[in-house]
Amino acid sequence: MILQLAALIVVICHILLSLSHQGCSWLFSMVQYIVQSTLFQALGERGFGGYFTSLLESFPLDIWTISWAFNLEGQAIIFAACSSCHMTYPPVSVKGIPVYPEECDWHSHGSLCGELLIRNKVVEDVVIHIPLRPYIAFDFKDWMAGMLSRTGYEEMMDGAWVKASLAVDGSMSDIFQESTVHKFKGPDEKTLFHLYSEQDAGHYLLSLCYDSFNPLGNKATGKDISIGMISLACLNLPIEERYKPENIFLAGIVPGHKETPTMGINPYLHSIIDAFLEFWTRIHINCTALFPSGRLVYCAIIAVVCDQSAAQKIGGYSSYRQCHFCYLDKCSKDVHGYHDFDCTAWEYSMNEEIQCQAADYLNAPSPKEAQSHFDKSGIRWCELLMLLYYRLDCFVVVDIMHDSFFGLVKEHFQMILDTYGTSYTNWKHQMKKKKNTASPMATGAQRTSALGIAIPDDEGQLKCLQHTIAALEVDLSPSVIDGSQAYGDYVEDLAKHTHLPTLLHLVHSLGCLKVEVDNDGKYMEDSQTKEQVCSLIDYIY
Repeated sequence: MILQLAALIVVICHILLSLSHQGCSWLFSMVQYIVQSTLFQALGERGFGGYFTSLLESFPLDIWTISWAFNLEGQAIIFAACSSCHMTYPPVSVKGIPVYPEECDWHSHGSLCGELLIRNKVVEDVVIHIPLRPYIAFDFKDWMAGMLSRTGYEEMMDGAWVKASLAVDGSMSDIFQESTVHKFKGPDEKTLFHLYSEQDAGHYLLSLCYDSFNPLGNKATGKDISIGMISLACLNLPIEERYKPENIFLAGIVPGHKETPTMGINPYLHSIIDAFLEFWTRIHINCTALFPSGRLVYCAIIAVVCDQSAAQKIGGYSSYRQCHFCYLDKCSKDVHGYHDFDCTAWEYSMNEEIQCQAADYLNAPSPKEAQSHFDKSGIRWCELLMLLYYRLDCFVVVDIMHDSFFGLVKEHFQMILDTYGTSYTNWKHQMKKKKNTASPMATGAQRTSALGIAIPDDEGQLKCLQHTIAALEVDLSPSVIDGSQAYGDYVEDLAKHTHLPTLLHLVHSLGCLKVEVDNDGKYMEDSQTKEQVCSLIDYIY
């Protein structure tokens, strides 16, 4: 009873109060010490029997043990991911030990990968094989069963279809007011999805999200270090509940440390797609909150919510920088360009046509022919197309998180562009006022900006500003920005050929760095200035 109460206290603190793992371990230790002190005070050393000794020795010391005991952790599988083609391989259990294949046997466009997948590790004189690149994927069926077993959630999820109604005036406050949801057909391609099969069956729609992030922070190690995250949100939940952390399904953690290439994301979706193929034909969950004897459940992915680069990988279409910059219509940079705004004359791509183009890319016998298909259509194979109902032309939605939630639009227009524009306008006005004054070179006087930083004459300042902007607009590939010699040479060249007072004036105006000046109003010299310039480059890229 004592152990159960102690475990319950720590679990509540961990889940409801977000106590860290280290804090849970400390709390376990303190509870154990309190119990031990109480027993000593009550019984003394002589009355301290074997039962109480075993009680203290079996006291849990970490949250992981209790999480498994309370069945709080979802079922997970550790795949072996190929470091070259990113194909994933599940383990095969041999006497309770997971066994992985030694090499990658995936054939892509007629060529065998053959990359090494495992390494040896000795555990208690036993050699086991562990993945060189582990990929952790969680079981969607287990998560959905847990979701439907929570009191009140099944009613909310089923009620989404009852409350759903098409927006009359065109404005929408929820995805269930969108016509695509109302017209979405079930597996028979005739009956509406929410009316398909038995009346007591559950019909749930989900959105898929993929994003990558730097776990150590961009400023600490650069943008090359990247870990991906695949997650799902149940759209049947009300908006106020839909995106709470406890209601989000973490489908998989894509390993780093490099960002996943364009076609590399498909293998990480295999386990998710397999689960949804089963849920499309129906899954019977043994027990739910409303149906103790079990219930049929149908699930479908109807929206993919990503930023532009992630949606390009998930959807299999080309970037806006390439010739076929739009996957929804047949526009090309060579023929139409970016100036064609006559949308009435655009020829939209049909979903069936997109699927055929993706299949041509997948079935190409060689990498050269696959690239040729992509150059013609701008479409690659997308693993989501394994879902027969998936439509690339309407299931990829615009991500407003980075623009609105993170405030990037506001920051660019109100902070960066406005601040720089005001500062530059004020500086140019000062230059016009001083146009007829004596030259600093002739009088020996040192002219300074409003920030107290020395600047050259008008014409020299403009040329320096143009050189600085041109240098900062250089498109550096990610392979260069990794501390290599090429990147160091680029920074040295920028610092050598750029007028540092002008650069620091520009940096201070943009608000990127805090520029320090001495008592005479001069910028800081030598190594500190060079470090500021390097920090500026890291900030921009």
